[in-house]
Amino acid sequence: QIQKQGINYREIVPITSASSSRIIVRTTAGHELWLDRSTDTLETQIEAYKAFEKSRPKDIKIQEYVDVRVPSRIYVK
Repeated sequence: QIQKQGINYREIVPITSASSSRIIVRTTAGHELWLDRSTDTLETQIEAYKAFEKSRPKDIKIQEYVDVRVPSRIYVK
């Protein structure tokens, strides 16, 4: 799905612990994208990230990650 949506990435790291359903995508821009694979909204999460990147003000710098796991919310660190 990530590749089909046109997100450039270097690595996809699924968290293998039983209590976590997080997927970490290391982007070519140098930050991580956090997704949740336990829900059927993976495509919605990817689209939310794309919309965020498209409309992100230039003064917002992504230091570590973008978390799109919560519907209708985007967290940036």
